Amino acid sequence: MNDRGIYYPIWGICLGLEVMASWPYEPRIDPKSVTRGTNPKMMTLNFTESARSSKIFGAMPEKLYRDMQTIAMAANFHKYGVAIKTYQQSEAFQELFTVTSTNHDDNGMEYIATMEARNYPFYAFQWHPEKVHFMDTLVPAKDLKQPHEAFAMHRYMSDFLISEARKNNNSFLSNVERERFLFERFETQYEFHNSIKKVSFANLETPQFESQNITQAAMNQSDLFKTHTNV
Repeated sequence: MNDRGIYYPIWGICLGLEVMASWPYEPRIDPKSVTRGTNPKMMTLNFTESARSSKIFGAMPEKLYRDMQTIAMAANFHKYGVAIKTYQQSEAFQELFTVTSTNHDDNGMEYIATMEARNYPFYAFQWHPEKVHFMDTLVPAKDLKQPHEAFAMHRYMSDFLISEARKNNNSFLSNVERERFLFERFETQYEFHNSIKKVSFANLETPQFESQNITQAAMNQSDLFKTHTNV
């Protein structure tokens, strides 16, 4: 879509980064490794030489940029990661992505903490910039110290994502089509087996996507984005 001129950003967090790290390989492989002592843990970021010229960290205020290197505000909730040596050994990986920050697990393995695509609006985090505002509701994170500087980081990341999303002009053809994609439209069944929560997607209907740009006049029609409760 990006190659066709449709700006389509992708924002991958934790498992999202691990999945995106498989994209450069053909045939597709799973490049992640086991990490130690990173679940849960607040950590600083080790920025690479490419960080300050990257899209996501390039515009970050200088103080916040320094704080992220000295104050543990990156929330890590993962047992896997993509080793930096995996990145360094793959020409295709280096061609698609730029690593902007790394970290080390308790065994000393250096892994990718943040990366972004060189020529596409794709951004990936092994850590969680979004967890700041609900850390106290996460049982594994209840004892983690949340520095006040983390809220400035969260705001910066949120604003950056919003600015990227607004560059996409895709719209639904009608309110009817839009309703088919509402989150509340999809049903999931939760089953508990041997104390492990599983999600069944047996009843999940995946509609066909139809999209095109619509005019501002159409967007201004009040019935186009009218809220319906019977979804």
